[in-house]
Amino acid sequence: ARWAKLVQLTDFIPSFGVQGRFRELAAVELEKSMPKTWEENRRALQDLSEGQLESLHSMLGYVCLAYLHSPPEIYEQDADAPVNIMSSCQPLDTLPPWLSRPWLCVSEKLERRPMLDYAGC
Repeated sequence: ARWAKLVQLTDFIPSFGVQGRFRELAAVELEKSMPKTWEENRRALQDLSEGQLESLHSMLGYVCLAYLHSPPEIYEQDADAPVNIMSSCQPLDTLPPWLSRPWLCVSEKLERRPMLDYAGC
């Protein structure tokens, strides 16, 4: 199925996110498998039911936020400075087109904003 790589990737968000390697994994796994153009995205959504679109919207929101945000810093009790036990990465304020276009297209089809919610996850 067209969205299988995306579904599989959600299983790795917790572990790769903490390691600061989620962006790298997402780029390798999704960049080539996701629809490229606006029209390809719209065609890929064409035959999905409302429930499938809702689930896809939630998954895309989850993946997009994981892509944008770095893992949380960890503090020891009574310490003022973070303890870097894992690698970290800087938060971003933009998404690559191969990730943002599908999210915008499914949001448009559902007549909703592209924002994170956990409905259907």
